[in-house]
Amino acid sequence: MIHFPKSTEVLKKIPKNKFYNIENCELDRKTVQKFTDYIDSIYITNKISKHTININPTKNFEELLVFQVNLKDKKYFEKIEELLEIIDKFIPYPILFQIIHNDYKIYKIAHKTKNKIDSNKCIVDIYLTKENFDTENSNMLFNSNNLDIFYERLLKLFLDDFKIPNTFEDNDDHPEERSFEIEKSIENYKKFRERYKELEILEKKVLKEKQPDKQFKIYNEIKRIKKELEK
Repeated sequence: MIHFPKSTEVLKKIPKNKFYNIENCELDRKTVQKFTDYIDSIYITNKISKHTININPTKNFEELLVFQVNLKDKKYFEKIEELLEIIDKFIPYPILFQIIHNDYKIYKIAHKTKNKIDSNKCIVDIYLTKENFDTENSNMLFNSNNLDIFYERLLKLFLDDFKIPNTFEDNDDHPEERSFEIEKSIENYKKFRERYKELEILEKKVLKEKQPDKQFKIYNEIKRIKKELEK
């Protein structure tokens, strides 16, 4: 797990309706009901900013927040991203989500960029998920010079499980190169996820197939995708 400095602690409960009881809310009733059905409570637990650990803001982000989302049932772990995206679009800073039900916890974070037309809004691209962090690597987060580096290092922790190549330096001398490498890693992750979904579909399909010749073709495709994913 990530051990945040005590100075960053906030522990403030956020009413769920804060994210849908707003002017010109475009959420339908079904989506609003999911906040009630899926989520028991939401807290801001930590704030990373110049005021809490003396980390420099950037033109992209002034702070990074840590949310704790307590679920009502474990089945909602697989459905929660829809609601996280609503929260992420409401808050124009990166958010590290700790999703909890009883003793089980996972972490999620969006690859998030500033909207070039409206700086008060963000574009949410894709969610990364992780169960555990290496303590030594996660401690390096707090040596970051600014929030861009902190956020990019945090994304890298999520991408470590996928053995995505990393060639950029964690300093502020070449921000364009750092951003390019993160974008490239995210694209690789998307491809990985797409192929993994294809694999899951084929594995279900082969169990239902009765004809040996078709079954053989599906098995070969499964083997090919598995080799591709191993690389």
